[in-house]
Amino acid sequence: MSDRERQIFETAIELSGDARSEWLAEACSGDPDLFERVSRLLAAHERASDAPSRLVTPRPVALEDPEAIDDYRILERIGEGGMGVVYLAEQTQPVRRRVALKIIKLGMDTKEVIARFESERQALALMNHPNIARILDAGATAQGRPYFVMEYVPGISITEYCDKMRLSVEQRLRLFMRVCLAVQHAHQKGVIHRDIKPSNVLVRDEQGEAVPKIIDFGVAKATERRLSELTLHTRFGFLIGTPAYMSPEQAEMTPLDVDTRSDIYSLGAVLYELLTGVRPFELDGKNQAEMQQVIRGIEPDTPSRRLTKLGAEQAGGIARRRSSTTESLRRALKGELGWITAKALAKNPARRYQGAYALARDIERFLENQPVVASPAGLLYRGRKFVRRHRAALAGASLVLFALVGGLTIASLGYVEASRERDEARIARDQAQTVTQFLADMLAAADPAGQGKDVTVREVLDKASAGIGDKFADRPLVEAQLLGSIGETYRSLGDLDAAESHLARRLEIYEENLPEDHPDRLDGQFELARVYHRQGRYAEAETLYRTTLEGRRRVLGDEHSHTVNSMNNLALVYYLEGRNEEAGELWAEALAIDRRLRGSEHPDTLSDMNNLSLAYLQTGRYADAETLLEEALEARRRVLGVEHPGTLMTGFNLAFLYSVRGRHAEAEQRLRNVAAISERVFGEEHGRTLLVHDTIGTVLHKMGRLTEAGVMLRKTLDARRRVLGEKHPQTLQSLVNLSKLLIDQRQYEEAEPLLRYAVDADSERPVSPQWRARFRAYHGICLLELGRLADAEPLLLEAHERLTRAIEGSALLFERDLEAVLRSLVDLFERLDRPAEAARYRKLLTERESSAVDRAAT
Repeated sequence: MSDRERQIFETAIELSGDARSEWLAEACSGDPDLFERVSRLLAAHERASDAPSRLVTPRPVALEDPEAIDDYRILERIGEGGMGVVYLAEQTQPVRRRVALKIIKLGMDTKEVIARFESERQALALMNHPNIARILDAGATAQGRPYFVMEYVPGISITEYCDKMRLSVEQRLRLFMRVCLAVQHAHQKGVIHRDIKPSNVLVRDEQGEAVPKIIDFGVAKATERRLSELTLHTRFGFLIGTPAYMSPEQAEMTPLDVDTRSDIYSLGAVLYELLTGVRPFELDGKNQAEMQQVIRGIEPDTPSRRLTKLGAEQAGGIARRRSSTTESLRRALKGELGWITAKALAKNPARRYQGAYALARDIERFLENQPVVASPAGLLYRGRKFVRRHRAALAGASLVLFALVGGLTIASLGYVEASRERDEARIARDQAQTVTQFLADMLAAADPAGQGKDVTVREVLDKASAGIGDKFADRPLVEAQLLGSIGETYRSLGDLDAAESHLARRLEIYEENLPEDHPDRLDGQFELARVYHRQGRYAEAETLYRTTLEGRRRVLGDEHSHTVNSMNNLALVYYLEGRNEEAGELWAEALAIDRRLRGSEHPDTLSDMNNLSLAYLQTGRYADAETLLEEALEARRRVLGVEHPGTLMTGFNLAFLYSVRGRHAEAEQRLRNVAAISERVFGEEHGRTLLVHDTIGTVLHKMGRLTEAGVMLRKTLDARRRVLGEKHPQTLQSLVNLSKLLIDQRQYEEAEPLLRYAVDADSERPVSPQWRARFRAYHGICLLELGRLADAEPLLLEAHERLTRAIEGSALLFERDLEAVLRSLVDLFERLDRPAEAARYRKLLTERESSAVDRAAT
């Protein structure tokens, strides 16, 4: 088929009746052979659409594997399905990393498809969950085949992992609950998966912990014909999805009936297989009509009955892979687990769990011996659960009557709880549907065909956010949810002002509608604090971080991961404010909790060790910092590998500590090792790599290798200007580091404008107080050397005040900067013939130098 034939055909199948005839006549005018060929294609398409074919997509045409696609070097083929081929690839720029690249096989106009893929990628970017693989990029090959680039997840399917590790039923349920919560997150963002199955839930072992990751989230949605439709089939009438895990409404090809509850059915099918080792239905060898009849009309056996029907040998193998016996497994699958799977797999969507969280919560109730919502409402059942939960308290015969009364009471409470959950589920479903429609409208507005131009992410967000307040005035919590999603996307784009306005408004709504310690309100405080933090508004960030930490301690307890996360962020603000003792106390508390709960080699524990070492380093506890960093580095190499970002950062911090302690040769060697790995993993101009390069330049400066230092510092400054922008804090830091070298080389005329720019830019976009002091310190020193005494004086005095305050907050790393400022102030006032002031700063300098000698001796 020629490109022209394909284009005419693809447009024609969207039309019908007279509109199609008129289009063909016009498009094929003067070419009767073309008209005939396209007409035959259309007739074949109509026949194929009506024929009773298989439910699955046809096998793709085999093509030679490409060596590279755009900026992605193909390493190997790792999967193939109905929608396309998945490759393991290496991204070469702007960062170097391994990714999964999926080439979609669709007969669509490439320009239309790519525009839609870009819009969908913007919607998928709203998802941010540790158990969902991210969509990173989208584009088209040179041959016009659309592709997605996804986070690479080196794991195996959830069923294979559970069998390989011989996980018990309880362990499988706890792992599955995490999958449910990830699906709930996506549904709250208005995204439906549509193809949840074991092979799309990958699991890998991280430090002894099973971590699930859902892949292909939203890819099916991105291949739809129109953003306004919820159809699941492609232009050629084939379903996107897997029949064995497909809901009845999805298999029926009635797109208007498909919503988030279709994913609940698929989750139920995965749960069934995790428990029994087999799928709810066996569909192999069946045609479309037979498959649809089974999926729509046949109820699956309960898990325990299905296990009974299997042969003794097969059932025994399944039980052993669950660390159980056949009889024990059969008993475990009776009752509640059967009710839970049946509710998830209900043919009628209204009878299923109305949200993934509700499914996870019912599993949690089962594990905690509480009555499950899926159960038949019976007093005896609920009383029995009460007794089981309180077995020790009810051991005495004298408490039998109390147990019966308790059973009656818990039955009533369970009814109320179930009713409340149904109401909450209905509200959550309505909110999810509202959010879905809003996102659909937002993405429709991004259609280039309607705009007549390419539309940027920023333009889509601006237009979407403009009408939220009016549209959802009567539904404030929906408004808050959308404000949060858009605000967090603005933050990821680097537009902190827009992020602040949206997240601040969300918090106002939460404060007006939710109690003080509601989890959503606490999350809203935390996210706004993160923006203040990045804006350099440390006092405001500190207030919100501290309020959030206090609330999370009350609601979640001191040892919850969210509480520990709040500790870490508040400590970081203290650290940036120069309050290193306070930062160290919080980081030490976080480390103690993670060591006790997660073990000495858990990634969170190792991160805590790295953080605490920073506080030790600032406060002069160099031996303690070195011990922590060496222990963390060894563990991170063993647990995470030498190329992991955490390993590289710990290696960098250890090298920096060596430099602070005067061990410059060791520091240089370690830094160059870190730089080599960082260049290979991230690329030469990644922010992490440039940080290492800049530090190598400062170490060479300290070693007196000024020419080499100048080359490295200039190269880093040029790269940071190009990659990060002229006014980025790290660019300004490079300006100062180069200027310090120029001052030592007596090149004051070249250094002065660099330092003046850093001071002026810092006024627009504040950096940390310590670096602000450094900017002013070295600009003042440079002006003094140029003889501009009046200009130098206010800068040196301000730098002295700021550095003194920082050191009083235990920021001892700035001792040498303060000594340089004091020497310059003595020189300044001697030149100005103000001996009293010169004597004052000479005395302070002497005291400071004596103090430094004493500390070095100890």
